[in-house]
Amino acid sequence: MSDALSEEAFVRAFTECRDFPHKWPDRLSLSEVDTGEGIPDLILVRLRGKTSQETAQALMALPAGPFLNGSGAVLAELQRRPHTLDYLMRRTGLSIEHVRRSLALLCRLRWATQTERGLFLRSSDASIPDFEITAFEFKLKDVQRALQQAIRYQQFAHSAIVVLPGERETSLRGVSNLVRRATLGSATFDVTTCKVRYCVRPRICSPRSSHAYMHVVGRLIQHMESGDRTAGRRFPRRQ
Repeated sequence: MSDALSEEAFVRAFTECRDFPHKWPDRLSLSEVDTGEGIPDLILVRLRGKTSQETAQALMALPAGPFLNGSGAVLAELQRRPHTLDYLMRRTGLSIEHVRRSLALLCRLRWATQTERGLFLRSSDASIPDFEITAFEFKLKDVQRALQQAIRYQQFAHSAIVVLPGERETSLRGVSNLVRRATLGSATFDVTTCKVRYCVRPRICSPRSSHAYMHVVGRLIQHMESGDRTAGRRFPRRQ
């Protein structure tokens, strides 16, 4: 069955099936977002206790600028305690001019302040919702390539799941130990029956890079602002 499908058609069949909103209710769904760590076939964004519409509103209420072009990395470092300009340069790998521009932007938005001692501190006004991100990688046959890409997504995502067609379940289960060690998730999707079946359920973990996470939040905001009709699809609970 999968030989007659393109990967694009496989992803589309997955998101349009009735089982999709049942397994991932109240998630905001976005596709083709350039994350800097690849382009996941599908991203689900969740705010705990919120509907998908409220999650979309929370994203759209934020400006993208403080998360992009290195500013997100600076903002991530300011979450902990006050820091010097030199420290921020070392931690982010950015030039002094780049860090200064990022700090100027954050201070202008009142997301950061400078103390009397010249240290920079994240402002209490910088209230950023804790978005939970799940990234999906779909492949028709190539399990190893799907796993490699999903591992990259862990830089910014709280969970990453590889999905293959139902007839590839045996090969996918054959790498279950590797999937578990990598703290990934794996599942099959049967296009005919429209059923999603886990081989390994994903674990929710903190993103490996707070810098990458901040950058992707900015990318998600940009994607929502673009007005792309594939962005921000919301799936109601199954009745």
